Amino acid sequence: MQKKQPSKEYLENIKYYKKMHVEGYDLIDGRKRKPDDAYDGKSTLIFAKLIKDIITKNKIQSMLDYGCGKGFYYDNPSNSYGLKIKSLRNYWGIDIDLYDPCFEKNSFLDKKKSFDLVICVDVLEHIPASDINWVLEEIIN
Repeated sequence: MQKKQPSKEYLENIKYYKKMHVEGYDLIDGRKRKPDDAYDGKSTLIFAKLIKDIITKNKIQSMLDYGCGKGFYYDNPSNSYGLKIKSLRNYWGIDIDLYDPCFEKNSFLDKKKSFDLVICVDVLEHIPASDINWVLEEIIN
């Protein structure tokens, strides 16, 4: 039987990531990541062209980015990773919902809505092993 709620460790991690969104965090090399740059969604840009191909080939109309962080690049330009775009929304040209339980603006997930595609970039490695099945079930549902 699958558990229906996250573990205590998961909930503690959520509090920690919420704090990092607001305060920033220290990098391993001693530099500090500023709050605006903390989990801004830049890692999604690495896969933007691949995701565009998937959208085109599969005639995708709607997408959920599960664990989008701040999702900054969905509504702002980028000139990174060989990609010069007005925004990810503009580049992909589809209906996109953003969800991240650690960033208040994106913390609502409409569980009644379905999507043609769900992406989850740089997220699952932050989930405690005991919660992976629970999170995957939430994504699939």
